[in-house]
Amino acid sequence: MFKNLSLSILLLCLNACQKQPKISSALDNLSELSHPPMGASTYNDELKLELSLLDNYLNNSLDKTLEEQTKKALMSQQVLKNNQEKALANLYLTLPEILMPTNNQNLNKDWLKAKYLFLKRRFIESSILLSEVLKKDPQFYQARNFRARSLFFLGNPHLALSELEKITQDKNVDQENLLDSLYLTGAIVHESLESDKESLIKASKAWQKYLEISDNERIKVEVKTGLADLKQRLDVNKIEIIDIFLPQKTYSENKNQALIAFINGNLDSSLKFINDSQDKELKLLKARILFKKSQIQEADIIFNELAKKYPKFPELWHYQGMAFMLKGQTKDAITAWQKVMSLNKPYALFHKLDQRIAVAQSMMSAEQKIPTH
Repeated sequence: MFKNLSLSILLLCLNACQKQPKISSALDNLSELSHPPMGASTYNDELKLELSLLDNYLNNSLDKTLEEQTKKALMSQQVLKNNQEKALANLYLTLPEILMPTNNQNLNKDWLKAKYLFLKRRFIESSILLSEVLKKDPQFYQARNFRARSLFFLGNPHLALSELEKITQDKNVDQENLLDSLYLTGAIVHESLESDKESLIKASKAWQKYLEISDNERIKVEVKTGLADLKQRLDVNKIEIIDIFLPQKTYSENKNQALIAFINGNLDSSLKFINDSQDKELKLLKARILFKKSQIQEADIIFNELAKKYPKFPELWHYQGMAFMLKGQTKDAITAWQKVMSLNKPYALFHKLDQRIAVAQSMMSAEQKIPTH
């Protein structure tokens, strides 16, 4: 079906079929923001070969016979004959722009190499090259956008946000790169479950501006949903969360002494103050202490008694979930933490139980993929 298309159009079509972009080429995988493997300094053989071919292309020394054979095989959808043809075909699919009619002397070689490394998820090397690109051209917005994403994937969301801020505050930025950067600012904070107030405010403002100037209705629906979540997290910052395991003026002297002993790590002294108290906070504290002392069965008895008597006690489900997780009962831990989310969401978000649930669910998914013998 592609026989009448030019090779460059064919490759662009093939590349597009792999993944539909969300807004533009700079944001192809934002809906699946996650932490991929970190960049590596040692390349595997396939990646080494592609990188070598890219260097040859950028230096105008790419083997013409190899180039023509690969293009011919792609155009006619033939089976690629050898590793070099396969590597060059992968290079064309990764960077279809190198097939466009152009003068190699006018190409930004560092940018193309940095982009290639980024798309191969070599974020350390890509970030370093992108820094060099931006030294020469601070207003190369797409390169800065890619560097922000590299930094995010390398575990530095705050530095990534700082890079994006340089784009969004630049009066000369074009509409497409501005939209990309506004979207990415909100996505980084939202997807990383960031709870820092300053970051939440930045992300909310970015997504609000995105809604004002974007005409992409599909993405705007997604942004509105995410924005509501960011606002909810900001509201949590305004709510005073009372820690029932800190001494309070309203508590009895004996209860406060039990709590102080626990805070100071004097578990046996704390147990003596608790004794046979039927106070629900102290009983929960006793269960926690027994669990810490590896008296798992005794702790479980108290956890279960409290669950029957106080089913709407969020702190109980919080710490019972922690106990479940430590015992390897991941599914039960998720159920317990989800109860906290339903009983007292501000409390759950304050203690980042949403993040714990996400991690536990990922663990369960990974466990299910492990083959059994």
